[in-house]
Amino acid sequence: MLTVPSPIRGSPGSRIRLIFGGTGDDWLLLLNHDNGNTKWQVQDWKGDIPGEVTKQINNCKAKGRDVKYVEFGRNGGWYLNGEKPDGSAGHSWWGGIPEQAEKTIKQWLSERETFQVSLGFSPENYEKTYVLLQGRNGYSASGYLHSSIGQRLRRINNRNKEVNFVRLFDDNKYFISDEEG
Repeated sequence: MLTVPSPIRGSPGSRIRLIFGGTGDDWLLLLNHDNGNTKWQVQDWKGDIPGEVTKQINNCKAKGRDVKYVEFGRNGGWYLNGEKPDGSAGHSWWGGIPEQAEKTIKQWLSERETFQVSLGFSPENYEKTYVLLQGRNGYSASGYLHSSIGQRLRRINNRNKEVNFVRLFDDNKYFISDEEG
């Protein structure tokens, strides 16, 4: 009997995650492959990626887990989530992040909430910064973010629009993808 392959979910671009390090010469690449019968992940990196991140990626691979989400900042903060391809054995690891971000992550993990993490650095205060996104438009952010970032997140939240992605960089630079464009 002939079996029909399962549908391939998502666009090819949605199965690629590329994170640049501090210089642009440093990068981490996650490729999620799907041929209709089998799914697998390939990870590759170059340059100054935090050692804890590469260690956890290698541990995930050794235990048959795919990296579902990874983020790292230039100042030592990092977060990684991995699970088996069937959705079981999910776990998260992190280090070097602000205390309030860690409390929120622990709370959201205990509530089984899905979320995104973005880490940066504020040169004015010499403080690590963060934005945690939860669901459609929930968020938690550090008080050291540049005011324009907080204003934009509040405006999107007040309009009940969705924040798709936030990436923080050093020197209060940022990128936000949302329903408003």
